[in-house]
Amino acid sequence: MICVILSADKGIDRFREAVSLELEKHFSVIRAHGGTLDTSAYGAELLLTDIKSFRQFTGDATIIVLKDCGGAQLSAIAGAKIAVVDSGNGKLMRHMAQTGIPAITCGLSAKDTITLSSMGIDGAVVNLQRSIINLHGTVIEPQEIPVHISGEADRFAVMAAAAVCLLCKKSPAGIKPGPATETIASHNKITHDHTSNANA
Repeated sequence: MICVILSADKGIDRFREAVSLELEKHFSVIRAHGGTLDTSAYGAELLLTDIKSFRQFTGDATIIVLKDCGGAQLSAIAGAKIAVVDSGNGKLMRHMAQTGIPAITCGLSAKDTITLSSMGIDGAVVNLQRSIINLHGTVIEPQEIPVHISGEADRFAVMAAAAVCLLCKKSPAGIKPGPATETIASHNKITHDHTSNANA
């Protein structure tokens, strides 16, 4: 199971919901907020949580999605990790440059790894502008990816969800929704077993 951790100082609930809705189109997802959770017993592909819900994160494959925050919370995450970051946040970008954590930048600049070619009411075209290596070691080449969205969507949430899909070896477009989402609330610490869904 891959752990996706969201961090945003402003509007985390709305941001979490926007990213969740996009990812649930492609993956079976467990949402976890607050506490202790051992995910080895569950069959979902992704564990989606926010960084303020737990004191410690430990896992084999962790994607950290950072929006409008400083990135100081990264010390609570142990194990292999890659970040998906909002390039419009200068403080965060400076912090990430010092951490050594691999990062995929999302924004509207030609320098960003992922950007939007277009965005409308019912869809967007996400542009992967340079090759990335996903969590399984596969090189993903630059491409444009049409994405279906419902109504008004957060631009960064759309790009971040596409980045997570690419990192997890799924195309953001044309994938049927996964099983129903399960919401779990517990206490203190999170640990997950990557072997429970090695073929995800």
